[in-house]
Amino acid sequence: MGLLLDVLYIIAGIIAFPWYYLRLKRTGRGLDQIWARLKAPPRFDTTRYRIWIHAVSVGEVLAAVPLTDMLYEVLPSDIELALSVSTTSGMEMAQQKMPHVPAFYCPPDLSLLVKRAFRRAEPAILVLMELELWPNMLREAARRKIPVLVVNGRISERSAKGYAKLGWFFRRMARRVSMFGVQNHTYARRLLDLQIPQERVVILGNVKYDLALKPPPDAKVRYLRRVIGAGKGTKVFLAGSTHPGEEEIVADVYRRLKKDVPDLKLVLVPRHPGRSGEVSAALADIPHVLRSEVEKGASTDGKAVIGDVMGELSALYYASSVVFVGGSMIEHGGQNPLEPAAAGRPMVVGPHMFNFASEIKLLKEAGAAVEVAGADDMYRVLSGWLADEAAASKAGLAGRQAIVSHKGAAARYAEVIRKYLAENMEVA
Repeated sequence: MGLLLDVLYIIAGIIAFPWYYLRLKRTGRGLDQIWARLKAPPRFDTTRYRIWIHAVSVGEVLAAVPLTDMLYEVLPSDIELALSVSTTSGMEMAQQKMPHVPAFYCPPDLSLLVKRAFRRAEPAILVLMELELWPNMLREAARRKIPVLVVNGRISERSAKGYAKLGWFFRRMARRVSMFGVQNHTYARRLLDLQIPQERVVILGNVKYDLALKPPPDAKVRYLRRVIGAGKGTKVFLAGSTHPGEEEIVADVYRRLKKDVPDLKLVLVPRHPGRSGEVSAALADIPHVLRSEVEKGASTDGKAVIGDVMGELSALYYASSVVFVGGSMIEHGGQNPLEPAAAGRPMVVGPHMFNFASEIKLLKEAGAAVEVAGADDMYRVLSGWLADEAAASKAGLAGRQAIVSHKGAAARYAEVIRKYLAENMEVA
């Protein structure tokens, strides 16, 4: 089976390479990401017990932050953590947010590369963030009798339908997972519908609620306010994690809002910093400057700011007044709405938030998020909040309280991992 998979992977890789390469170039990554994943991981100390946490990209890496913090609290000091990622943006985020956790690139799911990674990492437990299942990776873990735990698991309706088409092949993969720890009942039901045994599906919550509640230092927020050119009392409209097709909508809304609030500052942070050129074109006649250029002395006076520096978005939410959550006006599925909610900022989202369905439902019911259909709707809601600070504060505080009421998942996942590790150490 491993050889057949390798052949299929290679054929698929050859066919998909032109599209994949163009996609990487568009996000400013080039071929570096491919070469990085083909390199051998570092050699770890084989005499120590180790937990290998696999996080694909930025979102999963951020979810791993509160988990690793909690694991360091509940595990003995001689247990080591190691983190793998699949993207260069994920690696940058890991080095920024978790410099104390050794990080390496997870290889493509080719049997020889996967075996090499396991030989070098020698994990006692393999933790997969959110539901990243790869056949050869699971096969090698099973061959080595290593428990595999899914943490913060989620499965969209679309993914569930795709897995269902795989039939016995998916069920064979799933048998090699010791526990599916999922965020909510909806995800649990989808896994059960895929014939995952009920005793292996556990609802433990969403660690991103814990992550969102870690505020940045006040000094950093004040610094970012200065960087974007927002003086005392200046209101800031932040569009976070935007995608192609959304920047034009944001620009249209900003032009209208600025007629009502002349000194309103726009900060637009694309999901991929490498798209700053496209974003600049979308702003057209709106004077603007790149965040990276501000450090070199560029002026922000009367200008919008394009956030092309990785890792600042969560702190920028605290520096803002009102927020648009990107990836939601197009059929992408939305980006994380928990960070602006934890910052106490009211937000608008588009109609396509299916990747965060339960989170946005919670925030909409609390009155912290409003779904908008287009530019007219967005202008109407945002202008109302900008004109009525009390209403904006009330909405923002309701969102933060909703987040607080759902914290604690990181501790629950860490305790489950600790128990599996203890059992595995006894067997060893």
